Parts: sequence; C-alpha cells; structure tokens
Amino acid sequence: MTAYKRWAVFLSLLTGSLAVAALPRGKSIPAFSALLVDKRTIRVTTEGGRLRLDIMGADKRETVHPKVLVLDFWATWCSYCRVAEGWLQKLYKRYGKKGLEVLAISIDEDGRRSVGPYLLRHRLPYRVALDPRAVLANKFKVESLPTIYVIDAKGTIRSVFEGIENEKSLIREVVAAGLE
Repeated sequence: MTAYKRWAVFLSLLTGSLAVAALPRGKSIPAFSALLVDKRTIRVTTEGGRLRLDIMGADKRETVHPKVLVLDFWATWCSYCRVAEGWLQKLYKRYGKKGLEVLAISIDEDGRRSVGPYLLRHRLPYRVALDPRAVLANKFKVESLPTIYVIDAKGTIRSVFEGIENEKSLIREVVAAGLE
C-alpha cells in the first residue's frame, strides 16, 4: 500500500466516507494461498461444500476444517487495527478450541520487516500472513482497515466489518456463523 493509499484510507476512516466495497455477504470466498510470518504457507479452499485450510511447512503439513474462519486485513501502522486485534484475541482465546480459526493478513509493504518486530511485542495467538503487495487485499476488495470477514464452515461470507464497529457485533456474528 503506497503512502498515498494509506493517507486516503486514514482520511476515509476519520471521516467515515467509505462506501461498502468488500465482497458481499452470502458469496463464497475465493481460494487463495499466502505466506505466513513463520515461513509456512497457508492455502484456503472450499472443497465439497467444506472450508479447508492447508498449512504447509518444509517438513510438516496440517489440514484444518474450521467451523468459523475470521480473516482480518490489517497493518502495523493502523491504530484501529490494534483495537480490533484485542477483540480478535479475546474471541480466539474463548472459541479457538471450539472451531474458530483467525487468519490476520498484514498489508504492510515491507512485510516481515515490520510485522516480525510487531509480533514480538504483541504475541498474537493466531496465524499471521503477509500480503505486502496487497494481492489478497485486492482480491477481497479491501478499501479500509481493518476489514474483517466472518466465514462459515461452508466457505460462505456471513459478515463483513469495514473499519471499527463494535466488539459485541463482531462476537455475535462470529458465534452465529457456526459456534452456537
């Protein structure tokens, strides 16, 4: 994300002037792959009407079928993202063992150089992916930060939060997507 784009996002968040541009509710998420901060790769697909996460490293492969997947598009320089990060940490601690997966996707242009030190200070309990060229952010039509997608076990978008709304709405939507 260029400095101009960051400034535009900041002003839009400040003034609340963004139109909703994200992928719509009820749509299946597109398949994608991303590099995780720990140098593994995650591939997110929907097969046979079931959401699938394949996490691949040099010597290990793990497959997860979450009940709910939360995609959080964020950046280290985004103060509103830090607020949402706190909400997501609470959600993950409460529902992580009940089928919730959170994938935070950083759009920091310098990738691991910014995200690595940030994670040393903030110790997120869930997976973090890098999207320095905003390929995934563009695929998911992210126009503001944070943008949070709540996806059910079938890979269908149940909710989209653009910018900061409120913690109770996020919790309600995550639980309703398949953790009840």
